[in-house]
Amino acid sequence: MSVLSDFKVKICTESDVDSVLGFFKKMHSENIYFLPKEKKDIINKYRKYKDNSKNLSLFLLKDKNGNIIGSSGYVPFKGALCGQDVDGFVGSDAIIAKSARE
Repeated sequence: MSVLSDFKVKICTESDVDSVLGFFKKMHSENIYFLPKEKKDIINKYRKYKDNSKNLSLFLLKDKNGNIIGSSGYVPFKGALCGQDVDGFVGSDAIIAKSARE
């Protein structure tokens, strides 16, 4: 059984997209998921709307060896918490490889 210390969570950048594409293709072959199948589609779907950075609205879950074993898209939003403005997000498109869930 894996523990949390076995994984790293990282914000996806455009330089990660080739690895993400490989992970998504693997997930398509293992399960039925509606994930982007082209590099340009990944960038278009997860482009952050609030800035022009190279970061995407996608978290990557990586194992100790740096292999992608999961991802989660997110939608950023501004909200209020206890009377203060906060930046937050709503998660979506969460997927974790079967081998990481066993």
